[in-house]
Amino acid sequence: MKGDFLKKKIEDTGITAAEVAAALGITPQNLNSKFKSDTVKVDLLLDVARFLDKDLDYFLHDLPEAKGISLQYKENLYKVAEPAQTYKNTEGGLIGLFAEEVVKLLKPRLDAQDKNIKEVSDRISLKEEMEALKSEIKKRSAVLPKQEN
Repeated sequence: MKGDFLKKKIEDTGITAAEVAAALGITPQNLNSKFKSDTVKVDLLLDVARFLDKDLDYFLHDLPEAKGISLQYKENLYKVAEPAQTYKNTEGGLIGLFAEEVVKLLKPRLDAQDKNIKEVSDRISLKEEMEALKSEIKKRSAVLPKQEN
């Protein structure tokens, strides 16, 4: 989606760009520079949609780039975007949502690595203990009198 398309969709609501910028906590100049961009970041689109109280279909329905995109693709896009759009935790925001998803995806791998690290650590500990025992045996055997047969 291009910035000028987003600008038009905002204008269609009757809300000014200055009002949107104020709601998003950015300057009107910053928002206008985003309108000049060839791409709109997802977080900006979601923030604008939330402020305008519009769902993503409002923006994607008329999107020139969406002409000819299969219905299945659009449905998959909504499945991914909808949880992000409805995520209400202002503490974590979208970054928190994506971080949670990344953790869910990586947790099995991290757990496996932790298990491997523990196993290696245990082996190193055992090896160190064995070396200490060997050293102790050498010391004691050096002190012991030799037995004659």
